Amino acid sequence: EAENRPPSVKEVKSYFDKADAFCIASPEYNGSMTPYILNLLTWMSRPIDSNDNMYSSFTGKHALVMAASPGALGGLRSLVPMQDLLLNMGTTVLPQKLAVGGAFKAFDEHGMLVNERQKGMLENACHSLMKVARTKANEEEICKAVAKYADYGNLPLN
Repeated sequence: EAENRPPSVKEVKSYFDKADAFCIASPEYNGSMTPYILNLLTWMSRPIDSNDNMYSSFTGKHALVMAASPGALGGLRSLVPMQDLLLNMGTTVLPQKLAVGGAFKAFDEHGMLVNERQKGMLENACHSLMKVARTKANEEEICKAVAKYADYGNLPLN
């Protein structure tokens, strides 16, 4: 398989490997994610060398999924297959999701959402993702701090 791998896969996979979390947005394509997103995720799931494990770029990480579509549902149907794929690869998918309907009119000339409610939903979802990613990235230090004060009588409470 390695000889058939596109040259850019190793470079892109290094970004996935380094990421603490993922935010994956896709337009809806026949009720699912686009073939491009599926192909990208499939290539990222493949080992690069003998030291790499299948799904290592995804296992233990968190993701936020969102979609946009010109239709009224905003790509909502595409989120379940995307979530299922990520779950199968060992990623925890946050329950917050965003599906933007009427996508041709949903964004201004700068690519920003025009609907204040949708903006708020996006900000809240991204905040949640950053919070779990930060916690996961600092997990070892958090565990050390908890272990240090395992006897709750020694907690430095003010």
